[in-house]
Amino acid sequence: MKRKNKVQKRHTLRVLGIAIIIVLVASIIAYVHFSSSTSTTPSSLSTATVSIDPTELQLQTANIGQAIEVNINVSNVQKLWGWDFTDIMFNSSVLNLTQVQEGPFLQSKGQTFFIWTKGAPSIETGDLPEIADALAENTSVSGSGILATLKFNVVSAGVSQITLTGAKLYDPVEIQPTASQETGVHEQINSTTTNGTVVIATITP
Repeated sequence: MKRKNKVQKRHTLRVLGIAIIIVLVASIIAYVHFSSSTSTTPSSLSTATVSIDPTELQLQTANIGQAIEVNINVSNVQKLWGWDFTDIMFNSSVLNLTQVQEGPFLQSKGQTFFIWTKGAPSIETGDLPEIADALAENTSVSGSGILATLKFNVVSAGVSQITLTGAKLYDPVEIQPTASQETGVHEQINSTTTNGTVVIATITP
């Protein structure tokens, strides 16, 4: 009877030991899987940069009415379908905005729809309300390039910040099938902005 109890006890301890080992192995596998999945950064989380180029334009002398240009550039962007900038600010006592020209970056992929709020009253006080551009097709372009060019005339000597206060980049639609139709939305791309400065030191008589 005692021998039988010893055998049963050994069997119970063996089963318990195996169970503990299985639990430990499962925990290690789960930990390794969790660590590898959380340490990987998806490409969709990469951050693009929208910037004024040059970031600092200095003119020692300039004439009243002299034309100058600055670009709005994008760098390190992935799958850009379109963009929208609101309230681009500048010092209207130093610069007068005369034209906004579409850049070649999106155009390199195909037909585009480009708009800017020409003639808006706020431009006279240094606020360009909106410019936007998008590809006609549900496609995209990646990399770096010029989105738009801002054209100014010099008004007087002084300093003008050119500030991008509302820059949004969008990727193509990801089609989501529904019961009756295919729908989708343009997701916003992560981005940061770098503003610019124009310095007019003196005006030539």
